[in-house]
Amino acid sequence: MLISESNIIILMLAGLIATVKVFAQLKLFQIAHDSDKIVELLSEIKYKLEKLEKASNAEQGAAIGSRIGKLT
Repeated sequence: MLISESNIIILMLAGLIATVKVFAQLKLFQIAHDSDKIVELLSEIKYKLEKLEKASNAEQGAAIGSRIGKLT
């Protein structure tokens, strides 16, 4: 069986297209994985900010209570 140059070029292009498709799918998987990590980090940051806010509110309440105690 004789393979012509045009058939070889077509096969090479098909291989290149398949390779690009695989790399694109891998990149999409990586992006999805990275976005999951980002969501996890944002949730952790939100939790820590809420914790800081509660601590700040408690601290302010204690300071106000101390001032009221000094006035009475």
